[in-house]
Amino acid sequence: MAVTHQQLAAPQLLTAAPTLLYTVPAATKTQLRALSVTNTTAAAVPLSIWLGAAADAANLVESKSLAAGETYLCLHAINQILKSADKITAQGDGLSIMVSGAEIT
Repeated sequence: MAVTHQQLAAPQLLTAAPTLLYTVPAATKTQLRALSVTNTTAAAVPLSIWLGAAADAANLVESKSLAAGETYLCLHAINQILKSADKITAQGDGLSIMVSGAEIT
């Protein structure tokens, strides 16, 4: 078993539509280690994060509003294990997101 620690999603701005950030490769499991979001806008922005096969109600792990200038560490995502083909998807117009974790092969 090999464990590779890495940035799963480089810092990027989200949009008003769900954005696919990462897909677990074949024959791999991924453990999330950190998922942080910063609101760089001048107003509150709603944030949604999904972990799993689809961006649907069953896979929603976070839904909250971030105040202007707020940085948020999503504790609901920390140490979650994703299986092959699972995805990390997020939505929040103008929010900056970054994700790190470990791929286990």
